[in-house]
Amino acid sequence: MVSTFLSRKDNLPKNGTAAQYALALLTLINFLNYMDRSTVSAVLPHIQKFYDITAREAGYIQTAFIMANIIISPIFGYLGDRISRKLIVINGIAIWSFFTLAGKGFL
Repeated sequence: MVSTFLSRKDNLPKNGTAAQYALALLTLINFLNYMDRSTVSAVLPHIQKFYDITAREAGYIQTAFIMANIIISPIFGYLGDRISRKLIVINGIAIWSFFTLAGKGFL
């Protein structure tokens, strides 16, 4: 299927600039996503101190965060095979941005 798609010249972007922009944007989003995922482990000692929680309780926070990613990733992989990936990415960025800003106290 992929080889058929790539072999048809009418499916290739007419303007390389748009494809390069899309690639750069998706790379930036992916980079920010990985940075966001590592934030919990990076600030866990500060969370522990601020809320005066034990190492075990801090581990529960990290585990809950990772488990949410483990559960949600395959669901969106499945959806990505069945509905518009563009729609998934746009909605995902909107939801991620909302919760990131809400967590920082901007909302």
